[in-house]
Amino acid sequence: MLSRSLKRAVQLVNSFKRVALDHTKAQRQTFHLADIINEATTLHSSQLKQQKIEILVTTNTPIDLDSFPGVLTEVLGHLIVNSLRHAFNDTEHPIIDISAHQQGEMTVIEFHDNGSGIEEQYLKKVFDPFFTTQIGQGNSGLGLNFVYTLVTGLLGGEITVENRQGCHFTITLPINAPIWQEDN
Repeated sequence: MLSRSLKRAVQLVNSFKRVALDHTKAQRQTFHLADIINEATTLHSSQLKQQKIEILVTTNTPIDLDSFPGVLTEVLGHLIVNSLRHAFNDTEHPIIDISAHQQGEMTVIEFHDNGSGIEEQYLKKVFDPFFTTQIGQGNSGLGLNFVYTLVTGLLGGEITVENRQGCHFTITLPINAPIWQEDN
């Protein structure tokens, strides 16, 4: 029992380290959003295939961002993992649908799964640190908090969640991410 608690503490510390991302080490560059979406889905393709989850990606026009592609890949990866872990318990034909479009100086990424969704009473809490409905099942409750921190911090955007025949996340990002300066 002590060994399991120690492992859990190490996992939490590692999660905190990731959340406390050092802005100076993130690589800012210009990139095609479609490439990042494809990279995130490819990284999880074996899990998606194993669970027989169909992945749909729609980007109607090429969208270029001046931002942090590694961070955005991580955000999308966390959303995919969240769906893999929580969404599809009783879903006959599971689907994850990721789409993106440009809206003026902003890019809107919509991430939708057709799983069970999030209970209404929990929707406002999902981005809170340590929030989990699966206490004692190996979930730290930091995954969506990590996503929120990256989107609203380094990427300079917003993220919302709602139930829409499953779970629907909307990420709104500036085409040009904020410029971060080192603290002196």
